[in-house]
Formats: sequence, C-alpha cells, structure tokens
Amino acid sequence: MKIHTTKGAAGVNLHVREHGKLTGIPILLIHGWSQSHLCWSKQYESTLKDEARIVALDLRGHGMSDAPVQIDQYTDGDKWADDIAAVIDDFALDRPILVGWSYGGYIISDYLRRKGQGNIAGINFVGPKAFGAFLGPGFLDNAPGACQDDLPTNIAAIGKFLRGARPRYSWPLRHRRAACNGGLYIEALQNRASVVV
Repeated sequence: MKIHTTKGAAGVNLHVREHGKLTGIPILLIHGWSQSHLCWSKQYESTLKDEARIVALDLRGHGMSDAPVQIDQYTDGDKWADDIAAVIDDFALDRPILVGWSYGGYIISDYLRRKGQGNIAGINFVGPKAFGAFLGPGFLDNAPGACQDDLPTNIAAIGKFLRGARPRYSWPLRHRRAACNGGLYIEALQNRASVVV
C-alpha cells in the first residue's frame, strides 16, 4: 500500500491510497457522503489486489483530505469532477473503472458531465437505490448536524440519517462504524446510552 497526496480542484489536498498490482486493471474507488477510503477495505484487502491496481481516495471534506470551509467547495459539481480527474491524471490511470458507492455515484456523474467517458473503461454504481432515499428529507434534515465539529452532534446526526434512510433495517455494527469514519457511534438502547467502538 502506498499513501499519496493529490492536488484537487482549487488546490485541495486529497488523501489517496494505492493498493495492488501497478500493471493491473486500474480501479478508482469513490466513497459516499460521510465516508472515507476505509469503507473499501474489503475490496483492497481482498485477492482483487493480485490482479488490479486499486486506488481509493478520501473526497474533499472527508477522511484525511482537506476540508475547505467555503460552501462553494462542495456545491460546485465541477470541483468534484476535477478532483476525480486529478487522481486519474496524477496516477496515470489508463482507462480506469470508476466505482462509486452512494454519493460517489453522483460524483461519477459530475465527472462524466464535465470530462466525458472517453478516458474511462467502465462504471460501477454501488447501491444505486440509495440515491433517492438518501437525498430525501433524511439527508437534508441531518446533513447540517453531520457536518458539525462537535463529535456527539455529528455522530447523532449520522445515526438519524442512517435510520431515516432505511428505517426497517438494523444497521450492523460495521456499517455504523464506517458511517462515523471509525469514530464512536452513540445510540439510545433501552432508555440508556451506550457507546459502541
């Protein structure tokens, strides 16, 4: 595994990790909202790394990448597209397969709108049903809290977001951990607070 920093749009430093075979099929993994490269660990720690060159980044404002404070750094789809293009260019990924989970699919769409499909070999949208549910009221109601620096407020908002997106689904512990980028997940359990690490 190699760790890199790539300059994205507007000079944002993007944290990027590279796994696998340098001459393998290039795969660029793009995580969803409130995630990081860690959500792809099952992929880059699998035997896939024996055949593929796996590159996973932390999107702007996520994980170990820079988090600019200006709102236009997140509302301008061209910036998301240019971030992906910067990773493809910096790593000289020859016609990579773009894999986008949840919000990562929107970022792939931004890339295609801005750059076209000529420089990629394929697209894999992971969890496409999530688009509609996650961008409804559950997302909009909880996004501000999930962006707070106050960790308990942030974690509570992400928990509400997950429960709102799939109210009948019992989120496994590994998903709750991933949703909080390896932080703490706090939930009310039988009228008492418990902390799961």
